[in-house]
Amino acid sequence: LRETLRTLRPSEREIRSTDDRWYIARIAPYRTVEDKIDGVVFTFVDITERRNTEHYLRQAHERFELAVEGSRDVIWDWNIITGDVYFSDRIYELLNENEQRFAHEFNWLAWQALIHPQDRDRVVRETQHYLETRDKVYNVDYRIGGKERTYRWVNSRGQAIWDPSGKPTRMAGSLTDISERKKLDEDLIASDRRKDEFLAMLSHE
Repeated sequence: LRETLRTLRPSEREIRSTDDRWYIARIAPYRTVEDKIDGVVFTFVDITERRNTEHYLRQAHERFELAVEGSRDVIWDWNIITGDVYFSDRIYELLNENEQRFAHEFNWLAWQALIHPQDRDRVVRETQHYLETRDKVYNVDYRIGGKERTYRWVNSRGQAIWDPSGKPTRMAGSLTDISERKKLDEDLIASDRRKDEFLAMLSHE
């Protein structure tokens, strides 16, 4: 009030009432038809719902950040409309990259470029199939590599959102490093093949 009377300019501030509701209190000089200051006008706008929504959004963001930080997976979020892709910081560890590679805008085409050439077309087809058919589960294994082209196997899982017309607008999920599992599978297959070859050799003796 003092500031408004001193400057003769409107002012506003957020205040909380004793019943824990939030308001924007606006104070403005009241001018007569002769343009003389004849008092002040107080208005109060209830912003409790807005404040509560902001509080819940902050909490949700904090929970998300904690989940990302505690996860060994790479979290990704793809805006299908714009093509922009967000990766959590685990992507640097997975690809053995520095942050400069992803410091600026990253998109779906750049993501495809990270995929092993032998897997790329299959991944694109399966992704497109999922978005077109609205399958319940998106679950794809492929190899992904950084600038040194040292590829690692990942399992990519995700869920898309479609607008009322059926057009996909957003998709989010995770990348899990399954390189060790894939190596064990390959070793097991190689071991079984050697055993079969050995047994086949014995049967001819």
